[in-house]
Amino acid sequence: MATTSIGRRTRYLWHLWLAALLMGAIGACGDDDDDSTPANAAAVDATEIAGTWNGTLNIEGDGEAFAVTFDCTGAFTGTVGGVAVSGQVTSFDPDTGVFDATMTVGSETRTLAGVVNVNTLTGSFTSDTGPAGNFVVSFAAGSALVCNFSLAGTATLVMTVASSTCTGTGDAPYAGSGAALFTPNDAGGVDVVISLEGPPQVAIAGTSDDDGREISFAGSGLPDGAALTVTLSVNTDGETLTGTFAGSNDDCSELSGTFTGTFD
Repeated sequence: MATTSIGRRTRYLWHLWLAALLMGAIGACGDDDDDSTPANAAAVDATEIAGTWNGTLNIEGDGEAFAVTFDCTGAFTGTVGGVAVSGQVTSFDPDTGVFDATMTVGSETRTLAGVVNVNTLTGSFTSDTGPAGNFVVSFAAGSALVCNFSLAGTATLVMTVASSTCTGTGDAPYAGSGAALFTPNDAGGVDVVISLEGPPQVAIAGTSDDDGREISFAGSGLPDGAALTVTLSVNTDGETLTGTFAGSNDDCSELSGTFTGTFD
């Protein structure tokens, strides 16, 4: 089984390399816009802390188990001493690691301030009901969320055709197992290359203006001149993705379907 997996991965990478060469040849997937600001920037970018943290929260000398999971926009849920909590990071400086947040514990609202130092998050809090304290939590290994596609690297995926109107015979194009490569674009956004093992062997290449948790782009089909609108989304587990595509190619007046995948 190990040999088979290595063989599949080798074929995936070869397909991605071939698709990248083709994308460069068609020269239609780049973005000449010098504006590197994402069109839909999140109010609070919590990419660097997204995931689960575990530790202790101290109130007037009494320690309680504190577990919290941040999503990519800074919203979080967790428990303090077994009691459910929720909240929102209100500011975060990725250069210094300094952050502010509010947290609700029952009917109590706490204001948190602290700093992230690599895999440790420390800080203090005040409360609208009086008690104050401090906290320290450590990042749980393997819990990081993938918040944008430019950080995702590669993914294995399956592309399924839901409907098609095509001439000729044989399998509908753009269906089967394959791989996807996501790389930051120098002008902003993310370059995407999707390659399928086939048959027939095909690839889709394009550039999204945005690199957030959901991206959309106009994909150029290789080598059959397809024009496909592609949308891909990172699921909340940070490990899997889903998506849709629709468009046409030289032999099909209509193509549409879905993606499912897992990041490597």
